[in-house]
Amino acid sequence: MGEMIGIRQAAIVLAVVAVVGGAFAGVASAQSGVSDRIVVDASGNGDYTSIQAAVDNASTGTTIEIEPGEYSEAVTVGTSNLTIVGTPGEDRPGPGEDAPVMNGTGSDAPAVTLGAGVEDVRIEGLVMEDYRAGATFVNGVDAGDHEDVVIAHNRIEAHSGVGVVASDGTTLSDVRVTANVVDVTANGVLSKTVDDGSPAVIENLTIERNAFTGGVNGIYLVGSSAGDQRAVSITNNTFQNVDVGVELDTEMNASAVTVRANAFDETDSYGVQNRNTAANVDATHNDWGAPSGPYNPTTNPGGAGERVSANVEYDPWDTRYVELGSASGGSGQNVTVPVTVHSDDIAGYELEISYDPSVVRPVGISDGEFERPVSHIDESHGLINITAAQATSASAPTVAQITFEVVGEVNDTATIEVDSGESAVFGTNGTELDAAYGQSTVSVDLLGDVDDDGRVTAGDAVLLQRHLVGESVAIDESAADVDADGDVDAGDVLALQKRLVA
Repeated sequence: MGEMIGIRQAAIVLAVVAVVGGAFAGVASAQSGVSDRIVVDASGNGDYTSIQAAVDNASTGTTIEIEPGEYSEAVTVGTSNLTIVGTPGEDRPGPGEDAPVMNGTGSDAPAVTLGAGVEDVRIEGLVMEDYRAGATFVNGVDAGDHEDVVIAHNRIEAHSGVGVVASDGTTLSDVRVTANVVDVTANGVLSKTVDDGSPAVIENLTIERNAFTGGVNGIYLVGSSAGDQRAVSITNNTFQNVDVGVELDTEMNASAVTVRANAFDETDSYGVQNRNTAANVDATHNDWGAPSGPYNPTTNPGGAGERVSANVEYDPWDTRYVELGSASGGSGQNVTVPVTVHSDDIAGYELEISYDPSVVRPVGISDGEFERPVSHIDESHGLINITAAQATSASAPTVAQITFEVVGEVNDTATIEVDSGESAVFGTNGTELDAAYGQSTVSVDLLGDVDDDGRVTAGDAVLLQRHLVGESVAIDESAADVDADGDVDAGDVLALQKRLVA
């Protein structure tokens, strides 16, 4: 969809900027010696009242803690090995509660700019709003290389989000943009090499666990004839209400980009658009919002999900859905129904499951790959509520096991169904993920009908005996557990024979 903004128009930027004057502006209390911790408090209860003053007086290895409040300034960082932290977020994207707000009031400068050669910087737990030039700019100019930059758990509401731009022979490496909420009007993340005759490189750029909720492009990757971008990883992000989720321009090295385990929903034009016709981009294992996969008029015209352009490898794709296993058993038997979430990056769930209490009765809910699920059973309404969460993700986990006692009559069938309106699954970034919710059945077997022909006869006893001595015969094992003790053994043969003469 085009770049829409220049190099300077990004919220967080790596750039070379001369820091002139104001070295002691905003001092709340005199500094004596060097400290590895500086507190910024707009109300005057810290070491400084402005972030820039704290940055100007920080030494390598300092953590600058920003207290809640509003800070109307644009900050340039000229010191390496620096942490600027407000209120860190936890599992979900964005900062924590009462995070400090950097308000640009329409400023043409980014909220935070990293100066030439600055490395090992972490910016976390801030709200950045109303910056016409964007939030953070990571810009390599005049041999201003950068490495080890982390931009995490911020909320960015500006013209654009994070700019990562290399030019003049610079190299930007190991930049990680993670767990931010990005709601902008232009590009959420712009990664760009500038063609000025000197090879520029961006390598090991990781964009993960962010929630992109507006803008022209969620992520825009721009290459150049003299530049190169290597090892760009785009994983576990959500894209909603953007024009294009991920766009690669005509000179972007598409083969160096991996787009995996992302969720695309309500993108206006494309989920992924690759304008480089010479190479494909790997966009497999993403959720495109429909079980039929992404829409492409040529290669997948039946896809009901978000659209992809040519030169996008999207198959196989992932569709998150919650599956309930089916089961059968005789009256009085216990059967187990596994609950499985088919998707990568599942870290939490809350499910409401309905059942027919005239056919089955829940007697227990046990761990799957998620430990200690919390549950509530409402027998009067035939409802089960289960929830669990963990800090790490799981791929296609069986999250719980529901044990039912079969109480219905022979040939009864109970429908077990997940209520989509009352259920949700969540990724490691805490964002609710689009998912489909399934149903299954528990049917009531005729105990002793080992050959499944609808009758209990001596022929069933013969087949059961042959099975017990190790012969390969087809039997219905749930119907073979005639005494309903959970095992198929000689006791079932005796119980079957007693039933025949009763």
